[in-house]
Amino acid sequence: MVMLNLFHHLRNVGRKNSKGKIIYFPGCFDTSAKAVKTVLERNGYDVHIPKGFSCCGMAAKSAGDLRTYEKLMRDNISKIPADAEHILTECASCGSAWQDYPEHIAKKAVNIYKFLDNIDLYIPANTSYNKTVTWHDPCHLVRFQRVADEPRNLLKKIPG
Repeated sequence: MVMLNLFHHLRNVGRKNSKGKIIYFPGCFDTSAKAVKTVLERNGYDVHIPKGFSCCGMAAKSAGDLRTYEKLMRDNISKIPADAEHILTECASCGSAWQDYPEHIAKKAVNIYKFLDNIDLYIPANTSYNKTVTWHDPCHLVRFQRVADEPRNLLKKIPG
């Protein structure tokens, strides 16, 4: 929730350049897609959210329904333009699923917290979030994507 609040705050201020083409996969809950897109754009990225993305396929794969998983994966891959430099998602389960896609796609898939922690993230000078927060490590994020410090690093960058 803190990250979502930060995304909503940052969408109102910022800067624009062109640092690369990003595909954003919102997953099943796209409530923060607009805010995430704005934050990435304000940090200089060309962001696209292709219409008609399917489920990432993690649920089908976990249930042993590999035929459905393959179908969903192929459908999603068909929506990724060849010139996309990164495929970002904030959902830990979706990110884990994308890591199992074919290598040419998997190597572009990055968790949003890892991505944001690795760039010179623009945070407006007037940003302040004077609240105590707690971060929960999703299993799929820590165990399968090896992302643990990055969300905490981002939280530490927020004044207050």
